[in-house]
Amino acid sequence: MYGNKFKDQEAGFIADKLKTNEKIEPQIRNINEIPYTNPQLTQLIKSNINSTGVNFAGKNLNDQDMKIVANELLQVNKTLTRLDLYTNQIGDSGAQYLGEALKTNKSVTLLQLQTNQIGDSGAQYLADALKVNKVS
Repeated sequence: MYGNKFKDQEAGFIADKLKTNEKIEPQIRNINEIPYTNPQLTQLIKSNINSTGVNFAGKNLNDQDMKIVANELLQVNKTLTRLDLYTNQIGDSGAQYLGEALKTNKSVTLLQLQTNQIGDSGAQYLADALKVNKVS
């Protein structure tokens, strides 16, 4: 899916197909070209349970968007090992949503957060999550 600029209808079609296709091999999904305000994005995230990685780099995700990513992706996908969130607008509240989700998601081993707006309190939320979620 890398490099495609999907429209709402196309993203919905892909989400429907992903829900019924059990033979898709786990891989990194670059959904960077799908508009994150698209109502089918949440459905696409939920149906993409076989992905081992998702790239949201440079998507201008903010704290409210992180709530969706944390709740819909990290709470559902237990095979996700890589989450690219660099170069966004994620602040302390977004880091808090992420930290709470990471307390229960034991599969993520690579999280890229550089070039965001996360301050000391956001870093503390993430550090607290790592105390609970010890990756082995």
